[in-house]
Amino acid sequence: MVNGDKIMEAIGMIDDEIIAEAKKPVKKRFGAKKVLALVAALIIIFAFAVTSNAVKPFIRNLFKDTKQFVEMLKPVNVSCISEGIEMKVISANVAGSETYIYISMQDLEGNRIDDSFDLYDSYSISRSFDGYGTCEKVDFDKETGIITFLVTVGSNNGKNIKNGKITFSVKESLGGKITFNSYIDEIDLKKFVLSSETKQITSRRGAGYDGTEEMKKFVDNLESLVPKGKLASPFPGVTITAIGYVDGKLHIQLLYENIGETDCHGSVRLVNKEGKKIRNFCSVSFWDENGNAEIQKNLFGKEYIQYFDSYDEQVFEISPEELKNCRLFGEFSSHTEYIEGNWSVTFDIKNIY
Repeated sequence: MVNGDKIMEAIGMIDDEIIAEAKKPVKKRFGAKKVLALVAALIIIFAFAVTSNAVKPFIRNLFKDTKQFVEMLKPVNVSCISEGIEMKVISANVAGSETYIYISMQDLEGNRIDDSFDLYDSYSISRSFDGYGTCEKVDFDKETGIITFLVTVGSNNGKNIKNGKITFSVKESLGGKITFNSYIDEIDLKKFVLSSETKQITSRRGAGYDGTEEMKKFVDNLESLVPKGKLASPFPGVTITAIGYVDGKLHIQLLYENIGETDCHGSVRLVNKEGKKIRNFCSVSFWDENGNAEIQKNLFGKEYIQYFDSYDEQVFEISPEELKNCRLFGEFSSHTEYIEGNWSVTFDIKNIY
């Protein structure tokens, strides 16, 4: 086995121009320099059993930066189709205690996959050994509509992986991302009638604050404004439902619709006449108990209410006099394509040696 110093020495022997050439995008065929660079990379990774943590980031970047390099190594070609979308394991390679798996997805029936395509944290990585797994998007080809992911699976004990089965599964995906970054002049803060009616927060989802005990106590005891209906709708799925002061702090309340199928989220901030941006110092999110909901059952058969719409209430330190000289600015994002399916591929590591 060669240690990390040796491997880095070997890397240093490769001409910088060759490495630069290898990282350039290649559409159809390899030039001589690219082939040489790929062969050099093969020598680096597979001639030595590299387990050094210092070298692993280099290997990961190589796999991400040279798509054709991964495709020409250990083909697997295990695939499945669900909801008209094919998921395929293109190739997999073992480098010491980690296995690198190159997975693609392609829409066979339409154009639902784009550069914003997201597995929405619905993927799972099962393995027959004690370890860990990660997944990251590495490429999208506009011409073919193929999106690719690099899945990394490693052993917890740091020992070389020699056998075992790996299953990669996906249940949901999102695409068609849309964004908003602009002033919300539907709300004129000079003329706006502020509210102060509050209610207790139930069905909390989460909170954002600086992590101190004092702020945690403040957020835990926070009451929300009573929603006043549609004050403004600056973006699909986003409604400003209340603005007002509670105990001297400005609250701005937003409602995000159907977040489970759109991942609709965002934030607002205030911009004064000098152009200074004033951000919230804390926020709290909670479900809309009067909105869309369904009765669901968990794994044990127990029923629970699944809400779909979520409020987000942001809190600012600003006086009413300062507020009159501010404009409201919003940053939001959402998705127009939600696909629920059942994609799953399994392969045996011993078959890629």
